[in-house]
Amino acid sequence: MILVKPKASIQGEPLNAMVDVVFLLLIFFLTTATYLATEKDLDSALPQGQLASNPAEEDIEPIRIYVMGEKQIRCNETLFTGVAELRPHLAQLGELNNQVGVIVDGEPDQTFGLMVETLNAVLAASFTNVSFAGRQNE
Repeated sequence: MILVKPKASIQGEPLNAMVDVVFLLLIFFLTTATYLATEKDLDSALPQGQLASNPAEEDIEPIRIYVMGEKQIRCNETLFTGVAELRPHLAQLGELNNQVGVIVDGEPDQTFGLMVETLNAVLAASFTNVSFAGRQNE
C-alpha cells in the first residue's frame, strides 16, 4: 500500500497584503503629521484695536425691579404700590426696547406669589432678557 502525504495546508492568512496595508498607513500618518506642524506656524495678523460695537447698546442699563414688602415694587427709581400699577410702565418700556436686560430682585422674606406676579408682568411686556438677582446665605 502506498501512502500519499497530504499537502501542507497554509495555516493563517498571507502576510504580504497585511504588510502592504501597514506600510501605507505608516506613510499616511507620517505625511499628515508633517502638515500639522506647519499649520501651527501659520502667521495670523489680527488687527490691533477695539472691536466695533454699537454705542447705543453700551449705554443702556438694565431695568432693576426690586420687590419690597406689602406689595411695594420699585422699578429703577419709581415706586409702585402693586403689580397692577407696574404693568403699564413695563409695557411702555418694552415697546421702546424689549432686548434690554431686566433684573428682578426682592427682600429675603418676600412671598413667592408676588415675585411670580412680577415676573409674569415682565414677560407680558415682551422682555426676553430676564434674570433674578440672588444672595448668598451667610
